[in-house]
Amino acid sequence: MFKNKVLLFLSVLFSIGLPITVQAMKPRPPLQLALSAVDLSEDKTQITLSATANTGNEGVELSLELPLGLLLLEGERTWAGPLNLGDTHTLVLIVQNDGTRTYTILAEAKVRLPNAGHFIQERPLVLNPSALDRSPLAPPIRQRSGGDSILEFRGN
Repeated sequence: MFKNKVLLFLSVLFSIGLPITVQAMKPRPPLQLALSAVDLSEDKTQITLSATANTGNEGVELSLELPLGLLLLEGERTWAGPLNLGDTHTLVLIVQNDGTRTYTILAEAKVRLPNAGHFIQERPLVLNPSALDRSPLAPPIRQRSGGDSILEFRGN
């Protein structure tokens, strides 16, 4: 009987008196991707995709999807092979870019997992963001004291 009371006392003490904190850690992806663009001239852009392995990976596939309108001048758009822990593989492309349209390039990394699954990571890159449709901003909306919404237009 005494033993049961002691166990009950300890369980109450631990459940009320000592808070238990549990923290979940977000797992790191098997690859860390970096995608960047550098303008080489008015109509040429260098696209760089770097993949660094956070774990040892036997089957890695890297690819860059170019939209219509971009012309590949140099480089390979795909690569496949193993990446050991800490190793980096880089794809470098030179594309012809007219500079008047916005293009979205999609980088994809596919890792074959040991349990016959796949991990896929995608990263977009927007070229010429200043060429995006520059539609006028919507006018600000104001709330009246009665709850009605009104649009506010101001002249220049």
